[in-house]
Amino acid sequence: FLKLIASDPEGKKKLAEVAKNYGLIKVGDIDDIVQKKEAVTIFDQILNNSSEFAKYKTEIGVGKDEEVWQKFFSKNSWILGSDFVEVLDERRLDVENITDYLLKSFDGFVDIVELKLPDAPFWTEDNIPRSELTAASMQCHRYLLQTERNIKDLEFAKKIKFTPIAKPRITLIYGRSYSWNPDQKENYRVLNSSYSNLNVMSYDHLLERAKRLTGMVKTEK
Repeated sequence: FLKLIASDPEGKKKLAEVAKNYGLIKVGDIDDIVQKKEAVTIFDQILNNSSEFAKYKTEIGVGKDEEVWQKFFSKNSWILGSDFVEVLDERRLDVENITDYLLKSFDGFVDIVELKLPDAPFWTEDNIPRSELTAASMQCHRYLLQTERNIKDLEFAKKIKFTPIAKPRITLIYGRSYSWNPDQKENYRVLNSSYSNLNVMSYDHLLERAKRLTGMVKTEK
């Protein structure tokens, strides 16, 4: 429909007039949407195709698989969620703890995102969290504790651009979920409900949300 109207010079003028008067489209909006859709396509390819992952890894010039995801999400931080408005430069919490991302949330405070690999094991045969997932969640809680300990550290405050710290939350990106059965999906809900400041998401959860945000998958009514 838009192509049909835009093919006519008068139609173009009308579209511009409507967009301007109702504030529907700003300069750069369409380009931004296109770039986000391209990012989602790359995300899908490197997540589900090992050869595409290897190709992308070579293109960006990194040596470790973890660095591939760190680079990708640094470039496309919007995929991590609309709660975050800025990726802060600092990652080191103390001598021993370095997280993947410190972020400024939409309410102006510091939050954290920690990445594990897509092949990280999630469930045991009895559909309970694997020890690797438990260890990752404990690591996340240590990050939260250390972040709060830095509240009065002036040097740390400078490194995070004086972004205030108050009850930080952490998102753990961990493993895959595309093949989960109903019991595992239910247990995932139970697992997340047991945490107060930690939210566990799989790479598939991120991909699905990104597709919906860009209109690549229609949201069910």
